[in-house]
Amino acid sequence: PRILSSKRISDAAAMTPSPSASEKPRCSHGNERILVIIPTRDQADILRSCLDTLKEKLSNPDAVDVLVVDHRSTKADALNLLSERVLSGDIAVMHVDEPFNWGRFNNLAATRQSHDILVFANNDIEFLTPGWDDVVRNSLADEGVGIIGARLLYPDLTIQHAGIAMGINQGRPVHEGVGADMASGGPMNRWRRPRQASAVTGALMAVKRRIFETVEGFDERLAVAYNDIDLCLRIREAGFCVLYDPRLEAIHHESKTRGHNVDDARVAWDDGELTDMYDKWGEAMLHEPGKNPHWVSGGSRAHDGYCDLSMNQILHHLDHSAAVNPWAIGQQTSKPSPV
Repeated sequence: PRILSSKRISDAAAMTPSPSASEKPRCSHGNERILVIIPTRDQADILRSCLDTLKEKLSNPDAVDVLVVDHRSTKADALNLLSERVLSGDIAVMHVDEPFNWGRFNNLAATRQSHDILVFANNDIEFLTPGWDDVVRNSLADEGVGIIGARLLYPDLTIQHAGIAMGINQGRPVHEGVGADMASGGPMNRWRRPRQASAVTGALMAVKRRIFETVEGFDERLAVAYNDIDLCLRIREAGFCVLYDPRLEAIHHESKTRGHNVDDARVAWDDGELTDMYDKWGEAMLHEPGKNPHWVSGGSRAHDGYCDLSMNQILHHLDHSAAVNPWAIGQQTSKPSPV
């Protein structure tokens, strides 16, 4: 199992095209009700864009409800927007007056309703896919799928998220495809086709309620970071698949609300939560079933070149990949796999 030769081809060559975000899904499985949960604080302009594109792209508006979790908004334009949308019947609002905790806010919102499917979305998302609700229903109709994540683009239409790979950048989880042109497919067209992933980002993800309740929702001890990855790992531990589905596509103004980790306090908080994840999950934070170990990881790039492998590395990879379900965590039994 070593590379004998390699040949560079264009991303478009010999690849099956993936559905475009402008192509509406042909059919939908059932009419499961969907609840979209959007935490927010002030930032009226980006929230308005999120709500408008969400509604404009729906296939079945009567089966989708929106619950905005307002965290201490004080600006007049934000408060006016929330009031207007409540009066028009577009949204419901849940006000939360306590320290920021993304996982807790979403857990509280989920218990307020009884919808079949929960969609967690950041307020800085712009939906691109016509009939995105049909995409969510179709993908989650597979019994083996527990949660799905979207392909996210930066405003300049380069890729921001095409699934999450584990243990890449000094042991950190990283988004695949970051900075690549939106037309790029990546190795084996992996950024343009539905496939299993180790995890997907909580900026836009959808999960079956029964599975969300089975794994007891988000871990509220992870207040800011890694709560989405932790949820995905627990869903895999329960025997279900995490599906990256580029047929669900959106623009993400990344960290526009909370900001990036640019000061010592935020970096320390991020490092502390990452340490908690390693204490909890161990090798699952390093093992990446969806990446051939011949690929070299350069910084935050999961596929940045080739390397030869030692026999120990080869045997270690074969031991993992020969399991009944290489994606399962802490068990060898498997649910039906869609990929």
